[in-house]
Amino acid sequence: MTPGGLRQLSPGERPGDEPEVVLLMGIQGAGKSEFVQQYIEKGYVRLNRDQEGGSLDDLVPLVGESLAAGKTRVVLDNTYPTRVSRYAVIRMAHAHRVPVRCRFLNTPLNEAYQNVVLRILERYGRLLGPDDLKELSKTDPNLPPRRPWLAGRPASSHRRSTRDSRWWRRFRLFAVPATQGR
Repeated sequence: MTPGGLRQLSPGERPGDEPEVVLLMGIQGAGKSEFVQQYIEKGYVRLNRDQEGGSLDDLVPLVGESLAAGKTRVVLDNTYPTRVSRYAVIRMAHAHRVPVRCRFLNTPLNEAYQNVVLRILERYGRLLGPDDLKELSKTDPNLPPRRPWLAGRPASSHRRSTRDSRWWRRFRLFAVPATQGR
């Protein structure tokens, strides 16, 4: 719902010249980092947790600072899996009288998994085993969820979502022990 007096946004609009905050949403590997390039080329300020560090909540003040500084076209490309995770950004934008557009990248899971594998190969030159993933995930937020990798399979003692279990069942086909492929 857009507060009164704000420009109504049309679905499917491309990056433009009017003030707006854009939330690019999607699962890991959905292609958000590539999709965001069209906004950057049009002069949008990009805010991304992986680049800025910290949490999604830490981006909210940066949105406010950008809008207060007159940078009225801002794009955030993060997962934003829930309404709650988007709420603070939307409130901040509306407090600055800027409309918000949420764009969900509905990438099929098999394509997202392939994208993650390709990202790992590009960054590390090989597939990573459980020990590598455990260590590297401390500094690389783009790696897949850690828990399924640590035990070598989903452990019933860990409480995790169905999505994490499905992730492991599909993704383990690509995993190789750390000693292979070096």
